[in-house]
Amino acid sequence: AGVADMRALRIAVVRHHIAPRAMSATPAPLSPPPRRVLCLHSFRTSSAILHTQMKMARWFDDYARDVEFIAIDAPHAASGDVPADVTAFFGAEGGRYEWWNARDDGAGVTSYDGVEASLRAIELACADADAKGESFDGIMGFSQGATLVGIVLGTPALAARFSFAILVSGMASRATETRNLVLSDVRVPTLHVIGKNDRVMPVTMSEQLFRKFESSAATMVTHAGGHSVPRLDETGAPILRDFLASLST
Repeated sequence: AGVADMRALRIAVVRHHIAPRAMSATPAPLSPPPRRVLCLHSFRTSSAILHTQMKMARWFDDYARDVEFIAIDAPHAASGDVPADVTAFFGAEGGRYEWWNARDDGAGVTSYDGVEASLRAIELACADADAKGESFDGIMGFSQGATLVGIVLGTPALAARFSFAILVSGMASRATETRNLVLSDVRVPTLHVIGKNDRVMPVTMSEQLFRKFESSAATMVTHAGGHSVPRLDETGAPILRDFLASLST
C-alpha cells in the first residue's frame, strides 16, 4: 500500500506541473522587424560622417524600433578640396568620397562625372543585401546623396528596389546624363526635408526637387536649421515620425 501511495503521489505531482503549461496564455505577436534604409552621404564626406550626423540628430534613438540605417561610401575618392566646414567640424581623419564631380563645359552643359559608377555601386549594395536576406526597404540621402536618391527613383530598374525614400537638403539633377529622367512618374512615398536657413542648398532648389515628384505620395517637412540632418521639424516633432507612421497605414 505504501508503494501504491507513493506512485499516486508522483503522478499527482507530475499532473500538477503539467496543467499550468496547457493553460498558458498565447504568446504576444512579434513586432515587425525594422525597415532597412540605405543611406547616401553628402559631397566629399563619408558614410562615417553621415552616421555621426544622424547620431547627433538622435535618429538612432528616436527610430530604433522602426528603422535600421545603413550608410555606404561613394565609389569615388574626393577629387578636390574637402569643404572647409566639413574639415572644421569632423576633422581631417578618414577618407572623403563623392558620388560625382559636376563639370560645366562652358556652354551651359553640366555633366556628373562618375554618376554611372555610383548607380552601379548602389545596385551592388542592394544585390549584396539581397544575397544575405537583408534587402533594403527604403533609401535616404543628404545633400548630394539626396540628389542621387532623386536620380535613383528616376531610374526604373533601381527605383523598383525601394518602397519609400527620404531626401534631406537635395536638389534636382542638372546633369545631361539624367535629362531623360521623369520624376513625376514616381509612385513610392517620398519625404523631402528642407532647412529654412540652409545656406548651402538654397531652399528654392530643394522645393523645386519636391515639386518634380508631383505624381508620388510626396511630403515636404521643414525645420528651422540650416544644411544639416535635423532631429525636429518646425513644430518640435521628430522629423521622420509622421512619415514613418504613414508607411504602416
